[in-house]
Amino acid sequence: MTLPRAERELLIRIGLAQNDLLMMQRFWGALYYRNPKSVSATEAHAVQQVTFLLIIVGQLFEALEIFRKRFLSHKISRTYLKLFNARQNEAVAKLKAALGKSNLIASIRNDFAFHYHDSRPLSSFMASLKPDRLLTMYLGDSDANTLNAHAAEPFLRALMRRTGGRTPSAALRHIQNEAAAIIAAHSTFVAAIQVIMVKKCAATPQRPRKSI
Repeated sequence: MTLPRAERELLIRIGLAQNDLLMMQRFWGALYYRNPKSVSATEAHAVQQVTFLLIIVGQLFEALEIFRKRFLSHKISRTYLKLFNARQNEAVAKLKAALGKSNLIASIRNDFAFHYHDSRPLSSFMASLKPDRLLTMYLGDSDANTLNAHAAEPFLRALMRRTGGRTPSAALRHIQNEAAAIIAAHSTFVAAIQVIMVKKCAATPQRPRKSI
């Protein structure tokens, strides 16, 4: 394959990001469409959803950083954008919009995903909990079955405020829909890069390989 180093690196990095995102999206789909029957199962489902969704958001943010650093801010983009069709340029516009500080994905990644130490989004909800508020936890025989349901409440309430959702499920659905749209745009962008690079390689004369 005859490609400049920057293009080879872009191809590898966006491929790694897409592998992660598509795999996480499959896992999320299997989790999202469950139908819990009991109170404890419903609580467990909510905690599992928010935990998994925050991981996806964190990975999506990293994919957007690759798009920003390795494509949008690089001279590669000036060449490739001219070769994109209308649908592919729409995907690029979607990804560019997702880079804004006010964007939901960036906001959740910066304030929630892997940022338990940051008190700003959660402190008001923690302070509002009454001292005699019932805190629910499930202690399993194995760590895999242990669940801190009480810890998710301030988290979910903060996400409800951030998204405008009236219920935890509405807030999670809003985030899921936004993330899914960006992942779809990312897949369109990746496919566009891959096709162009394959055509470039196909048009490049190959040196004959020496027999061993």
